[in-house]
Amino acid sequence: MFDFLKKKKQTSTEIITVDEENEKHENGASSIGTGYAATNSAYQATQEAAIKYAKPDSYTGNRTLYDSPAAKVNAKKKLFSGDAEVIDPYTGDKLVLTKKEAKLLYGEDWQSHLAESDHVKPLEKIYDDTKSNPWVTTDDVRNAANSDDNIRVA
Repeated sequence: MFDFLKKKKQTSTEIITVDEENEKHENGASSIGTGYAATNSAYQATQEAAIKYAKPDSYTGNRTLYDSPAAKVNAKKKLFSGDAEVIDPYTGDKLVLTKKEAKLLYGEDWQSHLAESDHVKPLEKIYDDTKSNPWVTTDDVRNAANSDDNIRVA
């Protein structure tokens, strides 16, 4: 009878020992896996931030990163959407929206009556003002440069 109890007790002890070994092994693997996942996630986040906040070394050749022709066209369309005449603030000449209309109405002097839109603060100046700020993205610069406040039609 004692042998039976001892055997049962030994089997029980062996099972516990094996379970404890498995648990230690699994916890170690889990720790390694968790560490790898955290390191990989941190590396990926660092790479994404480097791309997001990267700026070119110079403005030269990078105007297209900041300029938005669509914003200029939208500014002109918005100005001409009403019924009021559009007058050039510099020359006092009446402006028209399209080249065709300017040529039809003004002949050879059409260029001085064609509405053009451009940035109030030049893109290069905006680039120079923001290039050393590590928290300003290229998208932030583009959005500021092409905002309604920075595009004028003349």
